[in-house]
Amino acid sequence: MKDMTFTRKLLWLLLFPCCFCSCQDNMDEHYEVPSWVKGSVWELLSAEDMNGQYSMFLEAIDLSGYREIVDGKSLMTVMAPDNDAFTAYLQKHAYASVKDIPAAELKRMVGYHLLYYSYNKSWMEDFRPEGEGAYDEGAEILDPGMYYKFRTHSQDDLTQELDPATGKLVNVYHFERLMPVFSYNFFNSKRINAKTNYEFFYPDSEWKGDQGFNAAEAIVKDYELIANNGYVYTIDRVIEPVGTIYDEMKDDPNYSDFLAIYNQFSAYEWDKDLTDNYAANLGVDTLYVHNHLEPLAPIAMEWPVPNYQRLDTLAYKSYSVFAPTNTALSTFFKGYWKNSGYDDFNSLDSKIQQIFLNEFVYGGSVVFPEEVEKGLITSASGTTFAFDAWGVNDRKMCVNGSFYGLDEIAMPVLFNSVAGAAISNHDYLYFLYALEGSGQLYSYASDRTKYTLMIPENGAWEYHDPTIDFQTDPVTGNLSPKEPDTSGGDDEWTDVSSATWVSIVNMHTASGEITLQETGTQVIP
Repeated sequence: MKDMTFTRKLLWLLLFPCCFCSCQDNMDEHYEVPSWVKGSVWELLSAEDMNGQYSMFLEAIDLSGYREIVDGKSLMTVMAPDNDAFTAYLQKHAYASVKDIPAAELKRMVGYHLLYYSYNKSWMEDFRPEGEGAYDEGAEILDPGMYYKFRTHSQDDLTQELDPATGKLVNVYHFERLMPVFSYNFFNSKRINAKTNYEFFYPDSEWKGDQGFNAAEAIVKDYELIANNGYVYTIDRVIEPVGTIYDEMKDDPNYSDFLAIYNQFSAYEWDKDLTDNYAANLGVDTLYVHNHLEPLAPIAMEWPVPNYQRLDTLAYKSYSVFAPTNTALSTFFKGYWKNSGYDDFNSLDSKIQQIFLNEFVYGGSVVFPEEVEKGLITSASGTTFAFDAWGVNDRKMCVNGSFYGLDEIAMPVLFNSVAGAAISNHDYLYFLYALEGSGQLYSYASDRTKYTLMIPENGAWEYHDPTIDFQTDPVTGNLSPKEPDTSGGDDEWTDVSSATWVSIVNMHTASGEITLQETGTQVIP
């Protein structure tokens, strides 16, 4: 009989963290559990043997409206700060008591400590997404610990923002925050030092995860306390919710110029699923997300994709932005563009602006300073980020990745390549469209192959190639190259095909470094 009881307990412990694997709405249903398991998370934290040390957290849960789900209505994982941690939080923000915390702030803060679904310690250290949607856009990340973000109940209210495409205010939906949980597996997989890299972003904390993990800036004191609706981890401080990389730049005037350029590619997109599921309850007719046009990263969104079922992408995908200050931008512009037909960043064609911005964004796994130091991180053009990452003063671990503020800009490899003239000089702008449209622009940044590139001036296109019309988009004011429509449709002109661009670029490219004769005729293959 004793052996049978032990077996049942063992099965329960093994199966409990897998309850969420269906990844459907019924994941939050209450599952019947054995009587030997303590009560709900609420009951566990308020039990007599806790000596009232979580009373302030429980009060905050009650005031913020989360008591029902904590008391058994939902499967969850809870990061629980004790009264000492709450007292420090109140003192830091000059609040006399939990009741004095503004309601919106309290809800965001408490919700950040409540993770969706039930995760035991081994799952927190090496989460493996399962269920619908997992890995349908790529292979599973095999390195342990790299799925490091966990969905919380913390969420910002709707904001009204101006859609530049329509000139109208739209209701922007903000997704629930994802909490970064850094385990020893995470840093081992990256092959970087856990303590120095973690404390770079959290200098007021201390790395204590060699046998487990740190939850954002919090140190875990007690692991895996079992309740009948999830697990509890006690932590040494109140974790303060963070914003997006976009929010970080928006709140710092030193990066206003870089953000202003980035914002020229804002795209406010109506989301049908969000509208159908949440608009009515929020008292609005439509809901939008604040995206950015490709190839730029959607740094204003809390989630990399607006789909809660994509657990693999949500848990792994992050962005790192290496944003130059206003001074660094001004210095670079004067040295590279000032005397080439451009007056300021706003006068640059949108194609150049996108190429430039994309040199400062890295998408994939979140970047730590040791990876920059080792030359492991490259831009879209293959430029290795070469700056003193450890010396960066403005840095932040955000809800969607990491932010670094740069005081100077190193010359991107592409900008100094044979294709650089098409980026730097207004007289060769048309050819930049050909290079980008051909899909071959970044190949010219490689130092493995030498090229001779013969770039025609803009006027040469207009005179010698009337089949391509460099029209100006009446809405954006940017170039919009067109070619005759041969598909038999009603349109006389259509966007230039990649095949056309490839043909043109190839005709102006020779392999190897070739010296051109100053007189006479020269045949170049």
